[in-house]
Amino acid sequence: MGIESFISKRYLISKHKVNFITIISLISIAGITIGVAALIVVLSVFNGFGSLVTSFLISFDPHIRIISTTPTESINLEKIKSLLNDFSDVKGVSPFVSGKVLAYSAGINQVVNLKGIDSLYANDVYDIKPNIILGHYSFTGDDGTSKVIIGLRLADKLQTIIGDTITLISPSGIEKAITQYLLPSMQKFIVAGIFSSNNNEYDAQFIFCSLGASQKLFNYKIEFRVLMLG
Repeated sequence: MGIESFISKRYLISKHKVNFITIISLISIAGITIGVAALIVVLSVFNGFGSLVTSFLISFDPHIRIISTTPTESINLEKIKSLLNDFSDVKGVSPFVSGKVLAYSAGINQVVNLKGIDSLYANDVYDIKPNIILGHYSFTGDDGTSKVIIGLRLADKLQTIIGDTITLISPSGIEKAITQYLLPSMQKFIVAGIFSSNNNEYDAQFIFCSLGASQKLFNYKIEFRVLMLG
């Protein structure tokens, strides 16, 4: 028996009658026990809350964003994917195009964030499909029409439902359009699905479409998103 155990036993298990020192010891032990228990509960709650918030954030905004600074014609997408996939911590890689657009529907205008994603690789990075509450996951119709998936709060703001048509107007080239009296770059889309991400910012501000449609609106600004394991 070590000296620490001997001293602890003498103080905790005393053969003498209960005195003032013993009462103080019991109160101290009870206080330490309650304090440690409260600390464990608080840390567990915060860890759980942190994991929940992280899962909400990376569902629609993965860990790493790679933005191109070179002309789009010189980007080798397959080479970039191959380099990123060599890292063991990388779960998925998907090219994307993003930017601000003006969404117009039924006389209502709303400035939103448009993200064009590759449907072949997007499921490895984004959790859009399991979060769709109305409609379905589709960016192209059988007749070749372009489709979008929008957030629940945004659908409410634009007063749109599945099957409605919305017009997206891009700021790309808008100065040239004004000076030369031309129409700015715009495209019509059919609402294919409505998602709910449990994040008011995403639900109220984001629209997802195909990579090709967004490249046309934003003049081929190609970027990458990477989802890491853990």
